[in-house]
Amino acid sequence: MSFKYDLCCIIGTRTVGIISKIDQAATESKAIAAVQALLLNQGPPKTSDIPWVALIGQSVSIASVQSGSASSESSLETAWRAESESLKSILTGAPQSKLGRVALVDVLAGQIRSRMKLRLPSLLSGYCSISPPPPPPPAAA
Repeated sequence: MSFKYDLCCIIGTRTVGIISKIDQAATESKAIAAVQALLLNQGPPKTSDIPWVALIGQSVSIASVQSGSASSESSLETAWRAESESLKSILTGAPQSKLGRVALVDVLAGQIRSRMKLRLPSLLSGYCSISPPPPPPPAAA
C-alpha cells in the first residue's frame, strides 16, 4: 500500500486500503480478527483515516465471467454479488459497505467526489477570472 498526498488541497490521501484474498485466510482466526478491526476502524491509529475494503481472490470473479458472451455484464454482476456473499460469511462482523469490488468502486467514487467538490470551485473561479482578449486596433484608412 502506498500513500499519495494531494498537494493541491488539504483533503488527506488518495489511499484506499485493499485487503485481498480473504477467502484464503478464512481459517486463520487472528487474521480475520485483524481484518475486521481494520474494516471497523479499530486498527492502529495511523490506519484509521484510510478507507479499507476487503476482497477475495480473483478466482471466483474471473471464473464466473465468460468474455465475449452477450451476458458478460450480468455474469460480472453475479460474480461480484457472489464475492460479497462469500465475504459476508467469512467476515461476519464487518460492515457490508466495505466488502467486495462494488464497495471498492463506491470508495473510489466517493474520493473522486470529495476532491471535485474542493477543486471545482477554484477551477471555475480561475476560468471566470480570465479576461477576454483586447479588441483589435482599428484599421488604418
